[in-house]
Amino acid sequence: MRRSKKVLGFLSFVWHNKRAIVMQLFLIICFCVASAFYISKNNMDKKNYKLSLGDNELLEVNIEGRIFKSIIDQETGLLKVLKEPEDDRILRFKSVKINEDDLSLVVKFMTNKLLPTMYNQGGIGIAAIQVGVPIKAFIVDIPISKILIDDEYKNLEDPRYLRKKLEAGESIVIKEIVPTFVDVKMVYESKFMKKTPKIIEENGQKKLVGIMDEKLINSNSLPEMIIEHRPYFFLNPNINYNSDEQTILPEGCLSVPMEHVIKKYNGIVDVKRPIDIQLNYIDENLKKKELNIKGSSSEYWKWFSRCAQHEYDHTEGILFIDALELSNSLN
Repeated sequence: MRRSKKVLGFLSFVWHNKRAIVMQLFLIICFCVASAFYISKNNMDKKNYKLSLGDNELLEVNIEGRIFKSIIDQETGLLKVLKEPEDDRILRFKSVKINEDDLSLVVKFMTNKLLPTMYNQGGIGIAAIQVGVPIKAFIVDIPISKILIDDEYKNLEDPRYLRKKLEAGESIVIKEIVPTFVDVKMVYESKFMKKTPKIIEENGQKKLVGIMDEKLINSNSLPEMIIEHRPYFFLNPNINYNSDEQTILPEGCLSVPMEHVIKKYNGIVDVKRPIDIQLNYIDENLKKKELNIKGSSSEYWKWFSRCAQHEYDHTEGILFIDALELSNSLN
């Protein structure tokens, strides 16, 4: 009899508190699912792998028994760059996080092999997965145009320097780099532009109210110029998006031939991405770094932001053709 009363009492308690009990069970289930997802994600990022340098300092990665390795392109003597669609199975593989003990080995590979391959291909960015090695590592190098003025090299990507010259009523010459296509290949066309300020006086003060552009064609009027390279090495990068503002820009990829884009996507290369980003990573000196990129500050950082996001996608097994602005471009 006592046992029956206890059972009835328990059932009565459950009935009167059913909402609270259901809510608690729901929260417990959500916690278990979230924990399982977190553990699964960590295990995915921490796959067992073994990394080594083989013949000719070529990197080789054994991921749970599956061998990935870079190979030499016999034509160039550098690394072979994987291409869509034939190498899609490898390019879609999610890269693994590099163990601390392997960082120096990866930097050596990036310096001696990956960077020269990128320059030889005319690229401004390259990820290790593009040469067959699925590790979280990539390089970005947006060339900086510098023009010789008064025996000094002036960085014309500095908007403060430019504006100061214009406000003083001085014309400047800059090199603009514009993506274009030649023989169905994406290249970066350069042109020299002379910018002449429009100045008015207000209350005895000179005021910059506009800029006139003139394309320079006569080679005699072109200044002496050099191109400065500053490669950034990103190992184990993490990316954060600092604003909701986005922009659409054309993209190209060493691993996606333009013939493939024309055939499958009608030649559309426009991609919408955030403008401002933050990158946390390890650099070539094995130092932890944080890089806040404001893409709206200059042409240099606009393309740097774009390229860094493009290369980061490679480490996640994502290609730029996955995010093409097909509808907008077709319209």
